[in-house]
Amino acid sequence: MKKISLLLAAVVLMAWGCTHSYNSMMTSGVGIDLKGNAKYEILGDTEGTATVKKILMFYLGDDAKLSGSFPVTLGPLGGAKVVCEQAAAYKAIQNFEGADQIICPRFKTELVFGLGPIYAEYTSTVKAKAVKIKR
Repeated sequence: MKKISLLLAAVVLMAWGCTHSYNSMMTSGVGIDLKGNAKYEILGDTEGTATVKKILMFYLGDDAKLSGSFPVTLGPLGGAKVVCEQAAAYKAIQNFEGADQIICPRFKTELVFGLGPIYAEYTSTVKAKAVKIKR
């Protein structure tokens, strides 16, 4: 009976870390206001990819530093997803020479591995238009 219980517990823990994929479009945080007298130039398409690991409430990896978030608790797994998307947006701006900002971002975020609120690893890719703000 003990062996069956241990086997069942192992299967439940393995199934808990399944991969999930999210497609989303950011509505704030990385966009700019193009109303009024804003002078800007759309430079072209850009893309950025980031990977963030979260252990308890600490984010690990070089990409986590790009988002400017340390430690944030927006929920057991939701916080790491947001941090990963912010880092991907920052990389998309860096990847296009002369870009100041991105508009119309589309994110594809994947939960690579998750173990409840203890550990999560996300990978996010953003595709957007690079914008140069004219002064």
